Amino acid sequence: MNIRHIDEVKKSLGDSTLELLKTIFEQSSGLPPGVPATRFRAKYPKWMDELNNMGHSGFLLKPDYTKDTYRVSAYVLPLIESTRASEILACMEAVYKYLQRYYDEHLRQPISTAQLIETVKIENTLLLESLFYMRDVHDWCGGLSNNFPLEVDSTVVVNEQVLKYDSFGELISQTYKWNYVNPKERAETRWPQGQEG
Repeated sequence: MNIRHIDEVKKSLGDSTLELLKTIFEQSSGLPPGVPATRFRAKYPKWMDELNNMGHSGFLLKPDYTKDTYRVSAYVLPLIESTRASEILACMEAVYKYLQRYYDEHLRQPISTAQLIETVKIENTLLLESLFYMRDVHDWCGGLSNNFPLEVDSTVVVNEQVLKYDSFGELISQTYKWNYVNPKERAETRWPQGQEG
């Protein structure tokens, strides 16, 4: 998966935050994948402040307050060195390629989890985990049922934007650019040198 701006994002986040996110990912289990938040905080008190700061935006960390769990978002996967993260990213790319063809043939007709399982031909646990992470990324779906992808009859409506972007990695790159590259460019160009207000 070709994803741009990874180095800028890593530099912006710093080593400690990347280590924290990788630790959460590696210790996650279940569907949706996550770690018990209270236990994790007790085990790693050095990261309490970072967890508090990350939990509000939901961009890097997806706290589930009803179940008291932490889950990293899909945007974290390209930033950490992990075989499992690489497998999930490859699976998301395969699903995306299929959804491009599906939209071309069926337009906005919903597709069910069962159809995806049958058609994409990827091991079920990996596929379901990947679909869960895909929910975090914008511009590929136009709507999904609340229980997607956990129930076989749950559905997703594919967005026409899948025809605009060649790969799922491109969608992630766009979000990195918007959140990490563009704000930096705006800050650097807002005031010409010597003319600060």
